[in-house]
Amino acid sequence: MSKSFRIVLVILAFGLLIGPALDRPAWAIEAPKAPAPQPVPLTVTIRPIETDDLAWLTEAAQRGHPMAQYSLALAYRRGKGVPQDAAQQRHWIGKAAETGFGWGHYELGRILETGEAGAADLAKAIESYKKAAEKNIIPALRRLADLYETGPGPFRNPSIGAGWRTRLAAAEDRERRFLDFARAEGAKSRPDTELAPLLKALAEEGLDKASALLGQWRLSGRGGAKDVSAAIALFGQAAQQGSCWGSYMIGRLKIEGREIARDPGPGLDLVRRAIQENCLIAMDYLGGLTERGELVPQDVDAALMLYRLAAEQGFANSAFRLGQIYEKGSGVGADRARALAWYKKAAERNHAQARIEVARLEGKPAPNSVTLQAEAAKLLQEPAVREWQNLSLTHMVNRRCRFFHDATSEAHGRQAADAEARLRAKTERAESLAEIERATLALANGMACDAKARGLVESVRKRVADQAWRKGADH
Repeated sequence: MSKSFRIVLVILAFGLLIGPALDRPAWAIEAPKAPAPQPVPLTVTIRPIETDDLAWLTEAAQRGHPMAQYSLALAYRRGKGVPQDAAQQRHWIGKAAETGFGWGHYELGRILETGEAGAADLAKAIESYKKAAEKNIIPALRRLADLYETGPGPFRNPSIGAGWRTRLAAAEDRERRFLDFARAEGAKSRPDTELAPLLKALAEEGLDKASALLGQWRLSGRGGAKDVSAAIALFGQAAQQGSCWGSYMIGRLKIEGREIARDPGPGLDLVRRAIQENCLIAMDYLGGLTERGELVPQDVDAALMLYRLAAEQGFANSAFRLGQIYEKGSGVGADRARALAWYKKAAERNHAQARIEVARLEGKPAPNSVTLQAEAAKLLQEPAVREWQNLSLTHMVNRRCRFFHDATSEAHGRQAADAEARLRAKTERAESLAEIERATLALANGMACDAKARGLVESVRKRVADQAWRKGADH
C-alpha cells in the first residue's frame, strides 16, 4: 500500500470520527424536520335540554329561563318536536341573548353570520361573538380569530385576529390544564396539597371555575388551612369572571348567614343571577326555598319548574325531589308513574336514596336492604347522627304542620342541613345515611299535627335559638 493511499485512509477515518461534530457545509441537503405537534383544537359545547315535552319547554322559555329559550330555539332549528321555523329560532335565541346568556350570544352570532334565520349581518354577528367571548365561550373566541384573520375585506384585520388567536390559545390551555387537574382529583392520584397550587394558578389566570372551586376548598380547609376571607374573595372573583357558581356561593352564604353576615335580600338576588347563567345547584336550592316558602312566597308550581330545569340537565337531587313530590302529591296530583320516572333519572346519576325508592316502587328488594338497615341502626348510635335525625325530623314536621314560620325556623333548617353536610363529608356510608333520611321522612309524614308534635318541635326550637344566640354572642 502506497504512502499516499495510507494518508487518504487516515484522513477519511478522521473525517468519520469528527464529522458529526462539525457544521455541515452550506450546500448540504438536510432532511425536512417534522413540524412541532400542534394542540388539537378544543371542542367545547353545551348540551341543550332534550325533551319530548315541548309544551313544558315552551312554558319555561316564556317564563324567561335562558337555557329553555336556547333549547327551544334549537328545537325549531332542527324541527324536533315542532315544525322547523327560522323566525321562531331567531326569536328565542334573541331572548336568550337578551338575558346575557353566553351561549345565546354565540348562537345569535352564528345565525347573524350565516343568515340561517334571516338576513346575514356580519357586523352584528361580530358584536354578538364579542359578548359571548366576554363570557369565555371558546367557540366565540375561535370564530373572532378566524373572521379577523381571513374574513371579508372590510372586516379583515390580521393584527386584531392575532390578538383573538392569542386569547383563544390561552383559554384552551387553561381548559386543558383544568381537565388534567380534574382527572387527577377524580383518580386521587395526587394529594390535595399538590393539586391546590395548580388550582390557584388557574384561578390567578382568570379561569372562573377554578376560582370558584378554590374558594370551596378554602372554605372547607381542603388542600390547606381554612381561610374564610380568601374563600369569599375567590367566590367574588369567580362571579366577576363569569362563574355562576361564584354568585351562587356568595348568595347562599348571605341567605344562611354562614361565615358572613346574614343578608337574605341580596343573597336571593345573587342566587337568581346564578340561575340566569344556568347554575343547576342554584336552581335546586331556590327550588327548595320556594317549595317550603322560606324567604319567598310558597309556590309549588315555581318550585317544580326550577327542579325540572335542573333535573332535565342531569342534576340528581332535583330529579329525586320531583320523584318525592309526585309520589306524595305535595301540591300536585299524586302520580306514581311520574314519581318512578324521576326516581329512575336520579338513580342513573348515582343518587343513593333514589335507587332505594326505585326498588320499592317496583316491588323489588332494595339493594342490600338488610345490610343497609343494619348499618343505619348502627349509625344511629352515634350522637352526631341522632342529632341530625332529631333536627331533620322536627324541621320536616314544622314545615308540614306549619306550626312556626320565623327566623328560628330558618335557623332550624340551616342547622339540619349543616349537620347532614358534616356527616356526609365524614362518612362514605351514603346509602346508610339515605336509609335514615327515608325513615325520618316517613316518620315525619306519619305524625299527627297535634299538641304532642308541636311540643316536640318547640323543644328543638329552644335549643336552636340558644345556639344561634351563643353564636351571635361569640361574634
